[in-house]
Amino acid sequence: EYIHYVCLKSWLKTKEYRQHNNHFTSIYISQFQCEICKSSLPYVFMNKGRKYPLIEFPVILTDHLILESITLENKHSRMVHILHPKQGELHPREGGIKRYLMGRGQDCDLKVSDISVSRNHCQIHYSKGVF
Repeated sequence: EYIHYVCLKSWLKTKEYRQHNNHFTSIYISQFQCEICKSSLPYVFMNKGRKYPLIEFPVILTDHLILESITLENKHSRMVHILHPKQGELHPREGGIKRYLMGRGQDCDLKVSDISVSRNHCQIHYSKGVF
């Protein structure tokens, strides 16, 4: 019935892997579930009207897009990609467009480990404040 919130967050941090780049942050959490009852955990829970986040996401004050991947094979792991292109760092030779390649391939910016996703599954474009 009761848990230590800080202990739970610390335990989840041991299951987390983060990849940072100038234009995105990827967070992979293996076994995002209760070890006792095996039910999936929420990113945020509420108690007496107060929100308690279990995962700390970076605070981004510029344009950004958050993508969540829930794999079909392992329903208890989570992958979150936060795209945050910085307008001043976009390549003028490419018309000011930032491209993100998503898929299973090693050359992808945003990796998704699901067999139903192709190696180079899709591209996400950012230009002039629009994804």
